[in-house]
Amino acid sequence: MFLIAENIVTDPKHYFQDIVPAVSQLALSVGGVFVNEMILTSDRQPVAIDQAVFAHPPLTRIVVIHFVSKERFDQFWNSEERHSIWLKGTNYAYFFDTAVHSGSVPMPMQAPSRAGEDRRNELPDMLKLGKLGLSKREAEVLYWISQGKSNADIAYILNVSVGTIKKHVANIFDKLGVKTRVAAVVLATETLRSEGPPVQLVF
Repeated sequence: MFLIAENIVTDPKHYFQDIVPAVSQLALSVGGVFVNEMILTSDRQPVAIDQAVFAHPPLTRIVVIHFVSKERFDQFWNSEERHSIWLKGTNYAYFFDTAVHSGSVPMPMQAPSRAGEDRRNELPDMLKLGKLGLSKREAEVLYWISQGKSNADIAYILNVSVGTIKKHVANIFDKLGVKTRVAAVVLATETLRSEGPPVQLVF
């Protein structure tokens, strides 16, 4: 079982020196494994984990934690300690699976390629995302968001302006009824998965 959490960090020193170690210890105590972590500035630029405490807020921290069973997840999720230290101002999503599929969580990937280069393997996934009521271009943008790409990366790949990508992202959020990139990625993941139980949103 995986937990995806997106935190808006307004006090980096307190968050990274006090809250993160406490939550990490709590997760580890029930067998949780941190699969991926990403920290972004307000303009969606990555920040090195060891430099985050010194970064200018607000920051966004996206973390993925794996639990071996629902029972272990419940131990973590329902604990009084988690509620007291890691609750406010946070978006969460969780889903059951045996593995994290490629593109199912926001994470840094290889350098982007320009539109027109060999992207045959990506086209079926982009077509599937059209089932969410998106235009062809919006489906492309959502696909690249699910691959952890920034707006600048996507603009480069599709050979358009960053402003155009921002408009597409706003339209995607509106059509999906979400407010954050991580929520959009969760819905994209649910659509791209060919089998298994649905994603359960707990935002």
